[in-house]
Amino acid sequence: MSAPALSIIIPAREEESSLRALLPRLSKPPLQPDDEILVVDCGSRDATADVVRGSAARLLNAPRCRGVQLHAGVLAARNPHLLFLHADTLPPADFRTAIAETLADPGVALGAFRLGFDSLRPEFRRLEAATAFRCFLTRTPYGDQACFCRRDDYFAAGGFPDWPLLEDVALVRRIRARGRVVLLPQQVRTSPRRHESRGIFRTGFRHWIISTLWTFRVPPPLIIRLLGPHD
Repeated sequence: MSAPALSIIIPAREEESSLRALLPRLSKPPLQPDDEILVVDCGSRDATADVVRGSAARLLNAPRCRGVQLHAGVLAARNPHLLFLHADTLPPADFRTAIAETLADPGVALGAFRLGFDSLRPEFRRLEAATAFRCFLTRTPYGDQACFCRRDDYFAAGGFPDWPLLEDVALVRRIRARGRVVLLPQQVRTSPRRHESRGIFRTGFRHWIISTLWTFRVPPPLIIRLLGPHD
């Protein structure tokens, strides 16, 4: 029996360069003929839309808010399995099989991969290890770990909130009522661009502050006002 078809949903804002590298690598095996790629743009001023139109992906438009963009992608998706992928993140080579095998277990509600950075700098190996340890303790992967789930579980759990940040954490917490959260050993390869441009320590500290404020139930709009935009 063939695995259920997969919809890959990619939120985008000014991602021309990343999508030029990502979409050609996604638009071939292991994807199957019934699988689909949906890129949800939010009014990018670069050539993001042109890159998507020149690929096998489908272009959607939504307001600038990652939670809203991701939910718009789910509403347009046709397939029972969903993969939420950042434009600057490449999933592991066997991601299609890994997703199908993981979601074949009815006790699993959501899965994600280990975080890996596309950099040789040793600082990123330490950051990868710290992220793996955090996930081991909390079972709460972030969006840059390529989370995936069933479409039915997504809607039953309430889906992504219309937040510009922490929408990934909110979905993981909501969907736990539907089953286990599984962290797979395979690594994604994500761009280190934001950490390198802002500083590895500064970026990590900012993420820690955001997570801490959210733990104490500070509303995401207030976090944005306190810390500035997340992107």
